[in-house]
Amino acid sequence: MKKFGKTGIIASAALVAALSVSSLASVMAGAQEETTVVPKGFESEAVDIAGANEALLGWQYYFYNDKDAAGNDRGFSYESENLHVLATENGRTGNALHLKREKADGELVMYSYAFDVKAEQNYIIGAFVKSLCAQTANNKVTFKVKEQGANGSVIGDEHAVLNSVDGRRDNWTETTFSYKTSTSAKTLVLKICAEGVGDFYVDDITVKSSNAGVNTKTYRMQGIGKVSDKATDEVGDAGKNNMNVLTAANIYADSSDGDNASLLVNDGEIFKTNFSMLEASKKYKLSFKYKMIEAGSENRLSIRMNYCKIGETSNNFYVNINGGNAEDWTEYTLDFTAEGEATFGMAITAYAKYIIDELKITCLEDDDNMQFIVNSSFSGAYLEGYKFGDNFNVAKQEDGTFVFVAGNGSYDSTFGGRGYFTIPVVGLTAGEEYTLSYDYRFNGAAWVNSVVTYLNGSEIMNFTGTAKTWTVFSKKFVAAGNDEIKFYGPSYYYWPTYYRNIRVTDNKGNVYNINPDLVAPDVVLGENEFPYGTFEGNVNYVPQDWTFEGEGNIYGLVFDTRWEAGAKPDWKICLYGTEEVPASAISKEIAVSKRTLALGYKAYTGSVKVSALVGDTEIEADENGFIELPEGTESVRLRFTATEYAAFKKLFLGTHTHAAPAEGGTTTEEATCTKIGGTFYYCSDCEKNVYIEKIPMLPHDLEHVHEDATCRDGVDKDVCKVCHGEFNVTVLPATGEHVYEKEILKEATCTSNGTEQDVCKVCGSKGNISVIPKKPHDYKDGKCTVCNAEDPDYKPADSEDGKKGGCKSSVSGGAIALGGLIAAAFVIGKRKKD
Repeated sequence: MKKFGKTGIIASAALVAALSVSSLASVMAGAQEETTVVPKGFESEAVDIAGANEALLGWQYYFYNDKDAAGNDRGFSYESENLHVLATENGRTGNALHLKREKADGELVMYSYAFDVKAEQNYIIGAFVKSLCAQTANNKVTFKVKEQGANGSVIGDEHAVLNSVDGRRDNWTETTFSYKTSTSAKTLVLKICAEGVGDFYVDDITVKSSNAGVNTKTYRMQGIGKVSDKATDEVGDAGKNNMNVLTAANIYADSSDGDNASLLVNDGEIFKTNFSMLEASKKYKLSFKYKMIEAGSENRLSIRMNYCKIGETSNNFYVNINGGNAEDWTEYTLDFTAEGEATFGMAITAYAKYIIDELKITCLEDDDNMQFIVNSSFSGAYLEGYKFGDNFNVAKQEDGTFVFVAGNGSYDSTFGGRGYFTIPVVGLTAGEEYTLSYDYRFNGAAWVNSVVTYLNGSEIMNFTGTAKTWTVFSKKFVAAGNDEIKFYGPSYYYWPTYYRNIRVTDNKGNVYNINPDLVAPDVVLGENEFPYGTFEGNVNYVPQDWTFEGEGNIYGLVFDTRWEAGAKPDWKICLYGTEEVPASAISKEIAVSKRTLALGYKAYTGSVKVSALVGDTEIEADENGFIELPEGTESVRLRFTATEYAAFKKLFLGTHTHAAPAEGGTTTEEATCTKIGGTFYYCSDCEKNVYIEKIPMLPHDLEHVHEDATCRDGVDKDVCKVCHGEFNVTVLPATGEHVYEKEILKEATCTSNGTEQDVCKVCGSKGNISVIPKKPHDYKDGKCTVCNAEDPDYKPADSEDGKKGGCKSSVSGGAIALGGLIAAAFVIGKRKKD
């Protein structure tokens, strides 16, 4: 359940104000006692919410920062609609743990009860894992250990990932890792985390004492990329682009050398690793074993090594290997030489699903049999006691020994992480003289700072340059008593530095650094000391005194009371309802002696409708948030219904008997379409109005309204004529079509054009602008009445002819008048033509 929730009360803001809930306890300690304040005038009693899950007894869990429906981080919680802690009967040997993740955000942390261990003891922790998920490194099961002292105090880093099983695992996969307790250790808590999206199963968990640890798996200076993510087989400067550090997702549980580990390269994936510059004067052998376990796009492997003569074509930096057997290992070997001493990396591109093991580049010279590839068997090495970081790894030699490899560059995002390691040294006496000695080799650019060694924080070796063969270094020092000797790789680029034969000795030849050759002793295991690894009992969550309709149950956990004696179990009701299929939780019969109920609960996610069942009759809360029971009711069942995901706990039932109305203290109101009517009085005990008689709300007087969709949304709805409330609202999506009208921007005149623009009369959006042609001149007496422009066709009347001719003949006068009409007609015709 969510650590910091909101308080939920049925249908009443007044009740919300009346309820308070204290904060939950630490997520690792369980829930403390919580208090509630009931509404005034009510007596309260708690209603139990409890369940059980036998298979998960001995385990606890919490979720952190998974997101709610609104996308908000939820902090610490014990419930989630996206993350689930379950048990299943379909385990490897019986029951198993089932961690289900429906979304990738948020942490899911499962942790056991504490169990007793011995101090300074090696333990081998083993489990079987099956992951049904997408084949990606983001989907994984990780293991962590919380070590505790005598009083439960935490020792070390409880959040450090000690083991990981990445990607999809269709079959049960065994995984082991070692853990050594400190001198103060009393108990351990085993932590299992699931990441990504999918169904993750864990079974048969064991913790056994051991005389030694197991191999540490490190994949630095080994990269993996996908062609679909724009990774290429480039092994130069750009070779690191779009590449990632190899993870256990690309380690396959099959091997040619018996260690149950090999490299998995899927169709369209590229594996890369970097190594020392190879000398042009020497001969080398590339070798590995492979299986093609699934046919693919081209059924071949492509290997690229720049400046190496490995191909038979004109492009001799490439070699192809076709086909492969799915059942038997095929060995590939190729003798080659380098050219120009500019090598530093290899890329292997798969065009089918391949597994590869024992990948090596070995020098063939009589005086130099160096093997350069790190983690060539993909199973790690026995690094008990060593501390290391960044681009550090080991390289197994042909005689079975190991050399330490500290790099800088790598074909992934860790390029530039200068590798380092610290050797385990014990038994040095302060003030006594000892000798540190080791061999080193580095072949790369001469300007690279290639070998650096520190003793107790002070530099005792700093070498810049190349050492193409093994070179001996020796240095005497006086011990401080708690000495740290730290080695670093080169200052730049892909070429790594190799170290071997590291020894800290006294003048008698006694060796004080433990595990110098990384050779694990024969392991002797004790009996299993972990009591919670087989998940025995009923795998189902079983509710106590509650029944469910639809999808819902009581989920939770029982805290380990060994360190927190007062820690109480955390159970909550979780409902997974929808509008189509609501989910309900129904309590057992609860005796009541009063007729008025108020229900409250601590809500964490979602909302619920609360009601009471009296026989088969369901009674919902009224306007006060109260449930008013019929006369004579002796018991009820409480019902919580959700149409979404909802989770709540801490349920209380308040009961109350209203005070009698004072004389003349009743009020009568008419019902409307927004509130009930009837006769009521004020109860001085609960400070609410209590109805003696109720008149239901009147129906709404609805009028249908329709607005067409245009460039804006339209709508179909019913609107109440009285309260103006809107009902049955359907939004009609906008069509995007504007309704344009012309808007004059500038009027046209007889001297200049005008402009107008299309403007939508719905939304005001503006469209095209167009030109309005000039207006014609308004001529009068030879001039425009607007702009005073002269009429080019204007001819004034001839007054002289009129004076000479007089009025001698009406015929001639008529002829003159007709001639004038003809001339006028000609002028008008000409003007129209113009």
